[in-house]
Amino acid sequence: MCHAKSVVEDDPLPAIVGLQIIGTAKPGKEVCATGYCTNGTTSCKFAWLRGSDVSSMDYVEGADKASYEITEDDINMYLAVEVKPIDSRARQGQAERIFANDRRKINHQV
Repeated sequence: MCHAKSVVEDDPLPAIVGLQIIGTAKPGKEVCATGYCTNGTTSCKFAWLRGSDVSSMDYVEGADKASYEITEDDINMYLAVEVKPIDSRARQGQAERIFANDRRKINHQV
């Protein structure tokens, strides 16, 4: 019996590189996750997180788009986005996480 590997099975998983958050991380302002899709990525799942400590972040309910409007709840918190790339075969690649505001807490100044 021959055990040939399919080229499709050997395809690298979808990925996103150069992930960054653009925009001003201030209350009332919008920030947006952006990056470059590689390895056949056709879409991404987004999840925004906040927390008082970078090691203990909670998902923000309903914040599942590339863009996010900073709210009063984000003041004195760290804010991050987690992006999971997906290809046309519904395979998910490695989730990437990046922090807003250069990994500093969001302040109250508008």
